[in-house]
Amino acid sequence: MVLRSLKKNASLPRLSDTSRGVAGNAAWIGAEKLLRMLLGVAVGAWIARHLGPAAYGEMAAVLAFVAVFQAVAAVGLDGIVVRDIARQPERAPELLGTAAALRGGTGLVCWIAAVATIAAWHGPGDARVTLTAIAGATLVLQAADAVDLWFQSQGQNRHSSLARGAAMATTAALRVALILADAPLAAFVAAVVAESLLTAAALALAYRRHRCTAPWRTQAATARMLLRECWPFIVSALAAMAHSRIDQLVIRQWAGAEAAGVYAAMLPLSMAWAVLPTALQVSLAPSIARLRAEDPAAYREALVRAFRLFFVAGVVVSVATAALAGPLVGWLYGPPFAAAAPLLAVHVFTNVFIGLGISHTLWLVNEGRFALRLYGNLVAGSLSLLANLWLVPRHGAMAAAWVAVGAQFVAAVGVNALWARDSLALQVRAVTGLRMRSR
Repeated sequence: MVLRSLKKNASLPRLSDTSRGVAGNAAWIGAEKLLRMLLGVAVGAWIARHLGPAAYGEMAAVLAFVAVFQAVAAVGLDGIVVRDIARQPERAPELLGTAAALRGGTGLVCWIAAVATIAAWHGPGDARVTLTAIAGATLVLQAADAVDLWFQSQGQNRHSSLARGAAMATTAALRVALILADAPLAAFVAAVVAESLLTAAALALAYRRHRCTAPWRTQAATARMLLRECWPFIVSALAAMAHSRIDQLVIRQWAGAEAAGVYAAMLPLSMAWAVLPTALQVSLAPSIARLRAEDPAAYREALVRAFRLFFVAGVVVSVATAALAGPLVGWLYGPPFAAAAPLLAVHVFTNVFIGLGISHTLWLVNEGRFALRLYGNLVAGSLSLLANLWLVPRHGAMAAAWVAVGAQFVAAVGVNALWARDSLALQVRAVTGLRMRSR
């Protein structure tokens, strides 16, 4: 429906061709995300069966801990760099080079901080320190994702998708080999690093064939400009990662590794659906940005249709997954993970609000309201942390599932009632068809 609305606008002749490009990009990104979803669920379930709930919970907790630092290491640059290259193509070399340098340097600092934190928390001799040291290498390797920003800005997402898909397939085969070889827990954590390394190599190879016109370079002034603009995204991503990962850490700490493993087992089934709105949002971003500059009325209509599409898709997949939670968990994970089914039936409804939140990014970037994402995630992250600390010790993992749904609602919709009623009006119209006063 969004693409149809773009095509209807006769005053924007470029958008007809752009619409076809958007559809093509969405197809490539969707294919990559679908591959990731299928491999993640299938191979992840096999790994869970192999390791058992306790060891699987230990691995999940370590990866969740590293992911919190990953939110900082990413430096929140994606939307800003893609936007600026689209507006000023001649600045692509300095933007890409500076973004890669910022991510690499920040990733190294975060890697050291993650290992030091876990060592101070559990003692330097704890096995989790070694696992964190291994997994933390991914924080530096994500600097290679700057290549993906170039492809996004050029509407050539297929190159990134092919590179990531090849790395995923290769690493999936490696993980299967580790299962058959009865490998220890550390080997499966190392496989996460192997996938990041292979992805970086594949992206570098793709870039050599489809590079920009000049070599990358770093500029201090560009770095300062990016950091001034992206800091709300950094703090926001950290808060978002906190409210999406803190549940696993709290469950591991207060309910034990086995409960953490059961909870972590259902997460791929619940979160797999989030790849669909992510893929579409990335592909829609350039067209929505052009509409904002050239036809504000068409821009608002396109946003409403995007919100509606993402919301309906979230409801459909959530209801279907909740209805099939028992058979899905039993078939994939077996009796040791049976308690994951009721958790999945609740947690999957986070997808309704994740979709609204992802589509809301289109509005945030184009309106320059970057701080709003910060406010939303800070509020949601704080509520999630406090609610999990209070409820999980008393009611276990099920409390964490309900808290996750509430936190996503607050981050995607609730905060707009306080700080962005114009955006809330678009969301309400998309969901209910009703028009409300934005101010």
